[in-house]
Amino acid sequence: MSKDNWPILYTLADSLQNAELGNGDVNLLASELDHALCSNKRSDLETLAPALAHLYSAMYQRAPLEARTAADPEASPALRAAWNLARVDFACHIAAQGLAARADQSFLDALQAPHNQVYLQAMASGGKSNAELKDCSGHEPETVSRKLRDLREAGVCSFQRIGKEVINSMTPLALELWQEANPGPQAAHEALRAQYSQATLAQFQRMPNFIEKTPA
Repeated sequence: MSKDNWPILYTLADSLQNAELGNGDVNLLASELDHALCSNKRSDLETLAPALAHLYSAMYQRAPLEARTAADPEASPALRAAWNLARVDFACHIAAQGLAARADQSFLDALQAPHNQVYLQAMASGGKSNAELKDCSGHEPETVSRKLRDLREAGVCSFQRIGKEVINSMTPLALELWQEANPGPQAAHEALRAQYSQATLAQFQRMPNFIEKTPA
């Protein structure tokens, strides 16, 4: 079994302490599925299947007996209803994640709005709590909550709960577009270095070839 494809799912499966998935884990799983389903590569789906099977097996082994019973086709109607509700709920979650990953005008407006940049710059380096974003922006907690709600509704950011703390992060598409528009110091340095190398090469190519003109 190769873990080169979909390594995040294998890591998630191997790190489970029980059969429970946090909100962030469910969001991650839904995003990976959305990516595979929208891919034009058959290999993406072929490699996704064993990764999901590995995750399911890990969760099944750690699940309490009652939960494993619900997966049995011969389970009671009540357990089967709970099982089917969970499946439909996750299908809804995949649809929501897919919607959040696709840009529309409100998404682009939120990503480009000057008043959102302090939040986006903070989250571009990793997840941030509401308190951290309050410190970065200098805004009141109510303003921070309202800004984050607007960014979530536009599909620019999402959140997960870690204990009592809410961690806010940019969605993958938002982060990718923001980084393209706002290259960091390293990216800017590499771009400048590439331009310098191209200019140096062009200058060298314009130099006369003295070696050929020098008599032996």
